[in-house]
Amino acid sequence: MSIAPRHSEIFALRVQILARSSDDRAFKRAIGDIATDLLAIEAHLERDPDCWRKTRALHAVHVPSLAAAVKIYEQIDRSTDAFCEERDAIFAAFSRTGALFRKARATLDADLASRARIEAEVLADRAPEPVPVAEPASLLGRARARISSFSIGAIDRVSDTAGAALSDLGVRFMSIPKISGSIGSVIWETFSGRVAAPVGIRLAASQRAISDGLEAGTGFGIVIGILCPPLLPIAAGGAVLTALASYSDGVDQLTAADSQEREARWVELREQRAQALRELAHGSSALQIESEDLSVTVDVETGQADAIVLSGPLTGRSYSSLSEAERADIQSSVLRDADRDKPGSGWLLLDILATGASAATLN
Repeated sequence: MSIAPRHSEIFALRVQILARSSDDRAFKRAIGDIATDLLAIEAHLERDPDCWRKTRALHAVHVPSLAAAVKIYEQIDRSTDAFCEERDAIFAAFSRTGALFRKARATLDADLASRARIEAEVLADRAPEPVPVAEPASLLGRARARISSFSIGAIDRVSDTAGAALSDLGVRFMSIPKISGSIGSVIWETFSGRVAAPVGIRLAASQRAISDGLEAGTGFGIVIGILCPPLLPIAAGGAVLTALASYSDGVDQLTAADSQEREARWVELREQRAQALRELAHGSSALQIESEDLSVTVDVETGQADAIVLSGPLTGRSYSSLSEAERADIQSSVLRDADRDKPGSGWLLLDILATGASAATLN
């Protein structure tokens, strides 16, 4: 029996989580029911291999990001209390991620229930009229008939297991290099080019936050916070864009100031932007916003932004790696049905990406 790549990744992550949970109670509590949700998602993929299209961000971004985060967590020395604060930050990140997997499972469950209801309605329309059955004359006979009628029309429940067929599958884990106990200043060089695209993008967009975390001795928590950032509703993109645009506008106005005043004001503007984004991200080092077409990551400290493309022929590519022509295609796709005056519009994400891209030259 063959297994699709997305199914393999879900299965591999579940095995990874269960292996760590077996001897780490704190991790098991923090990771919650993600393994159970993954098992249910596996069952959906087994029934309908194309159902991943309804949860694109899960497969393109969240699964590889969580797999990398768990792998990093495994490097923490649990025999000492030196990493207590780190563990707390990591567990908070895992808790945030659990909501994304619950949402994906709920989406697939709802879709399956909807299809089952439609099929039942179609079958009901085609079914012949029932033949009336004479009611038993005796009181006892009527009572038995009513009890037995409760089972008529019972609906088969959806199984939460992917089946025994998965037991003999060998799954290749994504190769993620180990990080030493001291982490060290080479974390970026260790990761670049060695992990899945979304992981690389998030680390690249947040390189400064990672460097600051390493210097402060909080590298593990910072990195996993970036890999598993809070997901903001797309309507919150307006506040993110305001924070980024206010900084850019402020920098543009610094040209008339003398060098000393300009430097002081620049530091102030950076802190104002970081504080605004920090509040939106609930203290995390990064935040994410998603639509059906894009999964955007914004670094809180630098304001830099990048995205993973979730739909179309460029699926899986980073927005920053696209040519001008490819970006034009993405923009046309995102904006085709969008309305710039609506807060849920794809315009917001494109404006965030444009403003976030310029942050690299303004910082």
